[in-house]
Amino acid sequence: MFRALLGLLLVFFVAGALISLLATLPIAGGAATPMALLAEVGVLLFFSGVIYIGVRMAFLVPAIVVAEQGPALARAWILSAGNFWRLFAVLLGALGPLLLTLGLALLALISGSLDPRAPQTMESISAAAAANLPLTTGLQFVVAPLLIGLAVGASVFSWRELSRTDLRV
Repeated sequence: MFRALLGLLLVFFVAGALISLLATLPIAGGAATPMALLAEVGVLLFFSGVIYIGVRMAFLVPAIVVAEQGPALARAWILSAGNFWRLFAVLLGALGPLLLTLGLALLALISGSLDPRAPQTMESISAAAAANLPLTTGLQFVVAPLLIGLAVGASVFSWRELSRTDLRV
């Protein structure tokens, strides 16, 4: 089971990396070329795989802390079987508002330091991001414990409920 999980993660990583490498090839005129669309699909495939495996591994921390019998990775994978969408909804409900607020705050910080009269290029956006790096890093440092606490709390709550149903069956 664990080898299959690692193989699936490797497939998503290699596919996403290869297709993203194609995005670095010169694209004529900035139009939507097949290479650019292929790169977007690759990035979407990679992040979908990461989200899927991350949600399926949501029970890893509770399984390690409680020290259940057997390997914790296998137990986390077994407990999350058939519950992907419920777990996804719980994690999205717990983390979504905070991630959205953090994203909007970072966007406001970076876009606030852009010159509205100058054309918005990647270089100007990168310079604005670099100028605000200490502030954005500090904001992320403050928010990170909240995100970790919410993620672990949601997974522990879900694990507790699924363990109860596991015992009743």
